[in-house]
Amino acid sequence: MDVIVTITEYKQHLKVLGYAPSSVACYGRGLDMFGKYLQAENIDDLRKVTKQNHSKLSKQDHGKTDCTGEQSSGDQAGKEIV
Repeated sequence: MDVIVTITEYKQHLKVLGYAPSSVACYGRGLDMFGKYLQAENIDDLRKVTKQNHSKLSKQDHGKTDCTGEQSSGDQAGKEIV
């Protein structure tokens, strides 16, 4: 499962499902960041991702990766806006 191909196909899948362009863009930024991390780790196949990779990525400071600029219909109480 090639990382770049899979990310591209997933973004297209979200569009086909009718996700808002802003949602596709937001999710896409996170996926692109994940893809760049995997490239830096020389991982080109998603099946090679381990819990250790995930843990290492989670500990790194990647700046703002969420979409807090968008209004959500969900409950935002208790969520910290960074």
